[in-house]
Amino acid sequence: MYFQEKAAPYHEKSLRDGVTFYDRTKGLGEIESTQHLTFRNSIIGPDMKEDGIGLFHWFMKQHDTIDGYTGAIWTGVTTLTLAKAIERATIEGTTGLYHLVNNSSISKFDLLQLFNKHFKENKVTIRPYQLVNIDKTQVNTRKDFSFTVPNYEEMIIEMKKWIWGHKELYPHYFK
Repeated sequence: MYFQEKAAPYHEKSLRDGVTFYDRTKGLGEIESTQHLTFRNSIIGPDMKEDGIGLFHWFMKQHDTIDGYTGAIWTGVTTLTLAKAIERATIEGTTGLYHLVNNSSISKFDLLQLFNKHFKENKVTIRPYQLVNIDKTQVNTRKDFSFTVPNYEEMIIEMKKWIWGHKELYPHYFK
């Protein structure tokens, strides 16, 4: 059986049409009810383990030239923004399925450029790489939650302040 993914953007009511195992299992974990909250989002952030995972952790280990996917479109949040949203949702009693996004998208290339600008003293060369094209842009249509997701640069600056303020948690980023 062949599945055709619909074109982004995805709203809270969009059909769960992901074709990969990851997409399918992630969708199975989403609870939609008035008693639970499911934030649908993607995250970036520091890893406390030196051999950790994730785009930011990978980037921090780079020193020379890397490829940045200009056609890989992202609408996620930093782990710090996610934590703040969880706290606010708990206070407000927010429930159901909620896209935790700022309703603008960014390419992985541009996201890496922000990491480079704010985290690298010795800048990495980021080449535009156009052979990967995937757009999973999410849009938030709900108006019943007061939390505002900052723009990408604000989130990255806030993440940097957090990491620098907690160097003991991330010593591998300061070698």
